[in-house]
Amino acid sequence: MANGLWWNAIQVQAALCGARVTPRPPREEAVTALANLYRCADGRWFLLNVLNDDRDWPAFLRAIERPDLASDPGFATTPARRANARALVLALDQVFAARPFAEWRDILSRHGLTFGVVGTVDDARTDRQMTASGALVPIDDARAGASLTVAAPLWVDGVEKVAPRYPPELGEHSLEILRELAYDEAEIEKLVAARVVVQGT
Repeated sequence: MANGLWWNAIQVQAALCGARVTPRPPREEAVTALANLYRCADGRWFLLNVLNDDRDWPAFLRAIERPDLASDPGFATTPARRANARALVLALDQVFAARPFAEWRDILSRHGLTFGVVGTVDDARTDRQMTASGALVPIDDARAGASLTVAAPLWVDGVEKVAPRYPPELGEHSLEILRELAYDEAEIEKLVAARVVVQGT
């Protein structure tokens, strides 16, 4: 619960201070169609974020190959595009649904337009930033079922992080710990026989 609260700390703190946190409207009712989420032909979503409508609108129309939208009076100016955002979202839905994200990524990049893919959980395994940043780290144990694992996001000044390792099996270190606590072998045998202590295999 505390983890979830931390992730939403800005909005929660604002609410604690008396602010009214307005829910994000559905994407079909966006304030501007040029800063909205769109789904591609392969099912991938991306966030389009055209920062300057007036400057970027012509380049955007060239990128999506829809010059006809330039002559539509409902989309001729930034105020008109905002007033008719719902209609423009519908038009852009059809445009972006026609090609997979990889194609749109190349096209939008070539035209200098701002956008970002909406990541999925599956993306983590091939995302170079995940390993470069230390968010995913190697784990050298076949029992883990993978060569990478999620790293703890905590760093303590002056303390070197310990490499991740598989947890011990049930009772794996029981005898070792009892010996460290000065139990003699006869006492240990009694504890194991009575099943007070589980001995690992």
